[in-house]
Amino acid sequence: MDNQQLAPIEMFRRDLQKEGSRLKASLPAHLPLERFQRAAMIAVENNMDLLACEPQSLMTSLSRCAQDGLVPDNREAAMVIFNTKSGNNWVKKAQYMPMVDGVLKRARQSGEISTITARAVY
Repeated sequence: MDNQQLAPIEMFRRDLQKEGSRLKASLPAHLPLERFQRAAMIAVENNMDLLACEPQSLMTSLSRCAQDGLVPDNREAAMVIFNTKSGNNWVKKAQYMPMVDGVLKRARQSGEISTITARAVY
């Protein structure tokens, strides 16, 4: 099967599997590659608009998320779509954004903080 015969979600699944070794090298020991890939697939299945983004931006965002040891589950981290101007055209790009739980998780794992809390500001 060539790329045009595959559904976009299957193309993403295949690309994610290809990037497995690079992602695994970025992931910390406490986060298994399979868990990260499963969370990435669920994130894309829940927001199919991510497949309309530039593929390289999505993979780069997932790689940055892996480097930080966060899971793209919309609690620790999220993949957000932004329109970016490229020449005279607007291009959809995915961007990794750590969420509050993810920032708290990284702070706790640093070993430099004994307690930390977050509260909503009104």
